[in-house]
Amino acid sequence: MERLAEARLALGRVEDAIPDLDAHVAVHPWREQAWVLLGLALYRAGRQGDALAVLRRARVALAEQLGVDPGPELRRLEADVLRQGRHLGIDGGVADRVWARAAAAYDHTVTAGGRARLESTVGLLRADRIGVELVDLATRHGFAGIEVLGHLVRLQARSALTDFRGADGHADALDQLADRHERPLVDVFTRWYRALRLASTGRATAAEEIAAYREAAHSLDGAGMPGLAEGLLPLALLCVALRHGEPLDPTADLGPHQPWAHPLLLLAAGRRDQAAARLRDVPDPPRDLLQEAMWCLVARAAVALGDLIAMERARAALVPAAAELAGAGSGLVTLGPVAAHLEPLDKALATAQGPWSA
Repeated sequence: MERLAEARLALGRVEDAIPDLDAHVAVHPWREQAWVLLGLALYRAGRQGDALAVLRRARVALAEQLGVDPGPELRRLEADVLRQGRHLGIDGGVADRVWARAAAAYDHTVTAGGRARLESTVGLLRADRIGVELVDLATRHGFAGIEVLGHLVRLQARSALTDFRGADGHADALDQLADRHERPLVDVFTRWYRALRLASTGRATAAEEIAAYREAAHSLDGAGMPGLAEGLLPLALLCVALRHGEPLDPTADLGPHQPWAHPLLLLAAGRRDQAAARLRDVPDPPRDLLQEAMWCLVARAAVALGDLIAMERARAALVPAAAELAGAGSGLVTLGPVAAHLEPLDKALATAQGPWSA
């Protein structure tokens, strides 16, 4: 959220940033950087009084939540807002031009029907081209936050398409940007990418992959990204176990990913009837960068339980991504080639009797 807000501020889209940041600080009041971005956005929107009120709210929230005083960045912003520092503004002409170019690139490369399905191979190529535009524009206009975003988009797209040589280049670029502009949170994403990279080689042992993911998980400690961290390591360990044929931990808590993993975990615990009931009720996963991985979990459970309806649902969702690595578009985890999950689905459906027969 903070990375997105930073990009919006750099592009002059302050009105787009304010409501999301306001909601973000309500849920994560200890995130001082989020308060800083919200105060800056309000000031740039011409709401100096609201900006000062928000920064004072931040003081209270930090004191109540952490028992600490605000850091130097928040204190400096409050002082600058009070005296209406000129440097708090933005070159609106440059921002408008950058936004127009980025929007034009998006409209040119993404069809209206494809906006909600960037997980397909064609959609990933389009996303990659948007990343190219963002990096180019950000480099020429000196917007470091948008350059980070562009490289991250390209890293995710190239990972899903198994172009790891290309993705490696973007990971290296992100590390260099992090060092140059003092952006330590970028390290979280590159560490997770390198664990994914190791898992995708097919040459690492399960123990080596687990060690890499546990090391990546340490980068989330104190990073202020609870939405990303929740359930991510258990999901990574589940992916490793499934890809290597290792036993599953039926007690694993996958947080927001639990609904799609739960049938498999219940099967691992020998609770077949409960697994079947959970699978019948499983919702469609969110249309995000882990969507294919969640459908692969559903597919495995459906084949194991012989649930033809769930098999058909999973197959319909996975076919457009047949050439990709499941989950790799997140830059975090993978369940391996989507095609490897479609094969048992197709075999099971081909031998099935009834209206779902292939």
